[in-house]
Amino acid sequence: MMRTIYHIAKAELQVLFYSPIAWLMLILFTFQVGLDFGGNVLNIADSQDFPGGRVSNITAMIFSAPREGFFPYILGYLYLYIPLLTMGLISREYTSGSIKMLYSSPVSNGQIVLGKFLAMMIFLLVLLGVLFLFVLISFFLIENMDVWAVLTGILGLYLVACTYAAIGLFMSALTSYQIVAALGTLTVLGLLQWIGGVGQDIPFVREITYWACISGRASEFIRGLICSEDVLYFIFVTAFFLFIATIYLKSQRQNMARWTVWGNYGGAVLLLLALGFVSSRPVFMCYYDATRLKVNTLTEESQKILAAVEGDLTLTAYANILGENFWLASPFSVKDDEEVFKRYLRFKPEMKMEYVYYYDHSAVDPTVELYPDLEMKERAMRFIKDCDMKLNLFHSPEQMKSIRDLTGETDRLVREFRQENGRSTFLRVFDDFVGNPMEPEITAALKRLVSEMPVVGFVTGHRERDVYDRSDKGYNMFTTRKDQRYALINQGFDVMTLSLTEEVPATIRILVLAEPKEALSVVEMEHLKDYINRGGNVLLGVKPGTVSLMDELLTWLGVEVTPGVLVADRGEDIAPDVMIGKITDESLPCSYIFESMRQAWGYMLLEDCCGLRFVGNGDFSGMPFIVCDSVWNELKTTDYVDDKVLYNPAEGEHLDNYPVMLGLTREMENRQQKILVLGDADALSNSGILAQHGLPLESGNYQLMMGMFHWLSDHELPVDVRRPAPVDNKLFLGTSGALILDKSVTWAIPGLLLLVYLIIWIRRRGR
Repeated sequence: MMRTIYHIAKAELQVLFYSPIAWLMLILFTFQVGLDFGGNVLNIADSQDFPGGRVSNITAMIFSAPREGFFPYILGYLYLYIPLLTMGLISREYTSGSIKMLYSSPVSNGQIVLGKFLAMMIFLLVLLGVLFLFVLISFFLIENMDVWAVLTGILGLYLVACTYAAIGLFMSALTSYQIVAALGTLTVLGLLQWIGGVGQDIPFVREITYWACISGRASEFIRGLICSEDVLYFIFVTAFFLFIATIYLKSQRQNMARWTVWGNYGGAVLLLLALGFVSSRPVFMCYYDATRLKVNTLTEESQKILAAVEGDLTLTAYANILGENFWLASPFSVKDDEEVFKRYLRFKPEMKMEYVYYYDHSAVDPTVELYPDLEMKERAMRFIKDCDMKLNLFHSPEQMKSIRDLTGETDRLVREFRQENGRSTFLRVFDDFVGNPMEPEITAALKRLVSEMPVVGFVTGHRERDVYDRSDKGYNMFTTRKDQRYALINQGFDVMTLSLTEEVPATIRILVLAEPKEALSVVEMEHLKDYINRGGNVLLGVKPGTVSLMDELLTWLGVEVTPGVLVADRGEDIAPDVMIGKITDESLPCSYIFESMRQAWGYMLLEDCCGLRFVGNGDFSGMPFIVCDSVWNELKTTDYVDDKVLYNPAEGEHLDNYPVMLGLTREMENRQQKILVLGDADALSNSGILAQHGLPLESGNYQLMMGMFHWLSDHELPVDVRRPAPVDNKLFLGTSGALILDKSVTWAIPGLLLLVYLIIWIRRRGR
């Protein structure tokens, strides 16, 4: 049997390589690949040679990046190449009449199909084998190239090509017209792309149709991840089309009854869908991340936290059709939503995902403009009907209160993790480009289920900055605002307000006193000092003009505040009291976020701030975290808009490098106590945290805030989900060399293939 299959494959390959179409495909494919590859290398070389230019993760940039990498482009090419290669596999036998010879010979239908398919597998191996030449070139061009990730991508492309070939072979068996076979193949491929959106609002149907969709099946391979579901998909679909091609040839050869033929087709379809459904269950999936840095896998910290979640775990999405972000978890988006949590399902396949839909009042209601004359319930019913969704899926506000009280969360899509022991926590979506939570937020939410989280207490009672205040001066954005990804509550912290009229609870891990505008009473000061003496971590925010209200506390801690406001002469376009603060070398070990801030942002922007100096008092040690260079403390000018600031040493103004944030530490039993003093309480306000103050710099205040609380929480939060830095960060080629390479791979290699074909063609004509 195998020898017969081999001979059929050999004969088919001879036909392919003796015809110009196969060579034309090979030459065109090599040209397109070389064009993309050479262009990518040239772009990277340009970036690397640019003054101050840096490149990183070059392997992905060349091969797999969604926009730059050429593997995604190749995936598009295959969609067009394969139908042209397969259109004559069997239809050519019909046209020439040689099919009768095959039918009369001792060759089975399966051998015909498998022989033809084996020939295509070998030819596709040659076609995609061209990619190995580019891998070899890259190996010598890229420092520490991630070879296995690239080879995994080639494997995915090969599996896709073989599946396309099986479909093309089946279509070729149906007709004697090669063009019809090619168009039929494109039609089937289009259907396999389209079917993923069919019946997505019907639970069982969406499992079947989503699995049947071929779109994106090679994407995981291209990113360097081998998933058993995708491997089995290609095997099952390929086997299915080869089987039904065999059945069709058998029906033509033996004149089988129509009901028998269609019964075989139906059985094959049912078996395919059953195998697909089972293989797509998370509990049966296996993975292998071929990338060097395991970028397709949860970090070790996330894996550790997820492993600590014992028992059943359910993630329920509560989606208000009249609220924001409904479509992220709508009945039509369930499978896409599951993709967000696929990495977690890999390590906890028994996790259940449920969806609860309802309608309720919302501050951002898209139906108000659509149906302005209808009441809320009527608007919801009309919108559900117009969107072709089922009314029985949606609960009324009254029904929802009996299912889950979502007070404070009803405006937006919100998810909830719930353990079987009853512990639960919300997981939100955010007002940014991504929207959905990512690994830091998801892991932080899971961590809430298995451990007590740091509680941040904000002192109130003296007109301090308010964590619920959405005005410019408020602290709502980085503390309690639910739609902000980097708000403390979304990074795992618990936030509360408290009064110092009573003793600070032992549950408070971090105490924040931000610019009180009224003096603390004797009792309140005693409670504050008592908290500090117990080893509590503290963040103090001050501003010029209100420093005197905190003098006693600052003096007790050994911190001195310079008089006046820090200013610098930056020209007419920039206010003189706008400060550019730089992260100090001493602070970098305190948090990895400070290091990343220096690399990515570098600057903290402040306005109307005061300088700080650690003079020492007691057991504390001090060090500067943020410093402003070459500025002075302005004592005379107060109008920074109309008046010009002038440096006047005679008035007691000193030009110096002033710290604007100090860190104090002392050893207490088995831990280190930490206190931060910030000379600009506005830097963390709703307006200050993202303000640029007219400077051509992006503010790093958000990153600074994250680093501050990472240090104050003893590195517990935000969850550290860093990965090792890429090591393929150098291209051993300059711009001039890249230009030569670009021309070579684009023209020389296809030209060489053309020369080989011409030699073969001339020799054949000579014979």
